[in-house]
Amino acid sequence: MKILGIHIPFTNQDYHPFQWFDGPDTIKIDAGPSKISFTHSSSFSGNFMRILGGMLLFGLGFMFILGSAWVIAGDSIIGMNNEESKEPCWPNQDTAITLSDGEVFCKFDTYTDGYSNYQIADDYYSLEMYGEEQKYRWSEENGIITDAYHYDDSDEYYCMSFIRASALPENWTADDLIIGETHGDDAYPEWCWESPDNSNVVFNDTNSTPFDGELLYEMYPSDELYPSDVVSWINTIQYKEDGGMINTFYESSRFMGAGGNSIMGFFGFLLMGIFTMSFGLMFRKRVIMFDTATNQITEEFIKRPRFGTIRSEMKVPISVDIVKNTRVVHHRESGDEHSSGRTWTTTHRGIDIMVDLVGQGPKAVLFLEGKNPQTEFESILELLFSTLGIKDEEEGQKWWESDDQS
Repeated sequence: MKILGIHIPFTNQDYHPFQWFDGPDTIKIDAGPSKISFTHSSSFSGNFMRILGGMLLFGLGFMFILGSAWVIAGDSIIGMNNEESKEPCWPNQDTAITLSDGEVFCKFDTYTDGYSNYQIADDYYSLEMYGEEQKYRWSEENGIITDAYHYDDSDEYYCMSFIRASALPENWTADDLIIGETHGDDAYPEWCWESPDNSNVVFNDTNSTPFDGELLYEMYPSDELYPSDVVSWINTIQYKEDGGMINTFYESSRFMGAGGNSIMGFFGFLLMGIFTMSFGLMFRKRVIMFDTATNQITEEFIKRPRFGTIRSEMKVPISVDIVKNTRVVHHRESGDEHSSGRTWTTTHRGIDIMVDLVGQGPKAVLFLEGKNPQTEFESILELLFSTLGIKDEEEGQKWWESDDQS
C-alpha cells in the first residue's frame, strides 16, 4: 500500500520500477562493477522541448505563487490606506454607511428582484417571484421582524430576523444588529421550531407593500458571527411599490481585504502554483538502476528533487526472464464544438525483462520495443546479464531463443 508516495510498512507493494525504450538508440547506459542504469537518450530538439515545457510550467507556477503573495500584500496596502484615509470607501464614499461610533461600511453590491401578486393573511403573506408562489410566515415585536420561508422538502422553518430602520436607535452601531444565539430563547420566537403547516391559510389581495415599503436591516445571531460578536457585513432589503425588492450589501472597511475571500485567494494561488511547478518537474528524465550490492532496482528522476522514487528488491539468487510481448496503448483526442474527438489504439512489439521481486514475484521492469528485438538489444542485454551475474549457460538456452509469449 502506498499513501502520498510513501510505502506503508508491513503492507504489500503493488507497484514496481518500469521503463519503456523504443529502440537501442534511445537508451543511454551507465555501467559499473555492481551497477547498471538506463536513461532515455533524446535528440537536441527533444531535450530542448522537454526543458522548454518544464521551464514554462515552472515559471507559470512561480507566477501563481507570486500572485498569492500579491493578494496578501495588496490587502495589507488596502487595509493601511483604509486606516489612514478619511474616505475609506473612496471613490464611492457617498454610498457608504457611517455609524455613530465612526465605523464605516462600504457599499459592496446591490441588485433588484421583481415580485408580484402580494397577498396577506394572519401571520402569513405570499408573493410571486421567479414565476413561482412563495409563502412566508412572519411576526413582529418592537420593530424586529422574524421572517420564514417554508421549503417544500423541509419539515421546519428557515427563520431570519430583520429590524426596521425606524426601530433602530438614533445613534446605532453594528452591535444593534446582533441578536441572541440561534438555538437560544432570545433569538427567534417559538413558532420557528414548529412544523410548518400553511395548507389551511386563506390569503387575501391587498394594495399595500410588504412591510410598508420600509428599509429593513438583517440581524445576525451571535453564534453565527465570525469572529464572535463582530458584524462585518450589513445587508438591507426594501420592497418597493413598483414591484421591486432591492437587496444591498455593505462591507465593513475594517475587514476589507482581510476576509475569507482573500484567504481563499491566497491558498488558491499558492496551491495552483505548487501543483503547476510540480507538474513542470515531471518533464525531467527518469533513470532505472540495477544495483547488485543492495539487490535493488530503483526508478527515480535523474536530478533532485527526486520525489516519486520507486524501489523494489530483487530475489537472491537474481532471476531474469526474457519474454516476447505485444503491448497495446489506448489513445484519446479531445474534441471541440465542431468535433466529438476520437480514440484509437496502437500496438507495440518487443520483449519484457522480467525480474523476480521480493513480495511481488516476476515483474516486467523493462520493455524493449523493436521490430527484431532479439538482435537489436543483444549487446545491451548481455551487458545487463553480465552486471547482474547471470550467465547464458544457466538459462539452458540463449535468451534470444526463448519462445515464451505473453
